[in-house]
Amino acid sequence: MSALEVRDKTQSETESEENVAVKRDQRGMNTASKPSGDGCVECLATDGWWLHLRRCAECGHIGCCDSSPSQHASKHAALTGHPVVASFEPGEDWFFDYEKQRMIKSVELLPPHSRGVQEWLSAENCLTGTLTDAGVCAAIMPEEETESLGGVRSQRRR
Repeated sequence: MSALEVRDKTQSETESEENVAVKRDQRGMNTASKPSGDGCVECLATDGWWLHLRRCAECGHIGCCDSSPSQHASKHAALTGHPVVASFEPGEDWFFDYEKQRMIKSVELLPPHSRGVQEWLSAENCLTGTLTDAGVCAAIMPEEETESLGGVRSQRRR
C-alpha cells in the first residue's frame, strides 16, 4: 500500500469516526420528523391549557412544558424514551435532554420551528384583549362578534 493510499484510508476512517460521533451526539433526534401540530396534543384533546410548547426531537410530538399544569412534554419523554425536546416557541432555538438534564447542541429539524402566528390571530384573543390590533381583529372575527369591540366593525374588510 502506498503512502497516499494509507493517508486516504486514514482520512476516510477519521471521517467515519466523526460521522459516528455526530450520530451518537444526535441520539434522540430525527431530522425528518415533523411537528404534530400547533399546540399541545393532549391539552387540545382535553380542553387543557399550556404556558409554553416543546417539540420532541425524535417524533415531533408537541407537548406542554413543565411549568404548564399537565407537563405533557416530559411525560411523553418518559413514556416513549424520547429524551430530547426543542422549544416550540417563536424566537427560541434550544434543545434540552431530559436524561442528561441539560441543554444540548441542536440540529436543524424540519419546519415549522415554532407555533404559528395563526394561534394568536383568533377571535378569542381579540375579545380578551390579548390581540389589540383593531384592523386585524375586524378582519378575522365574525361580524356579529365585532359589535362588542365598538368601532372595529367599521374597519372590517368587505
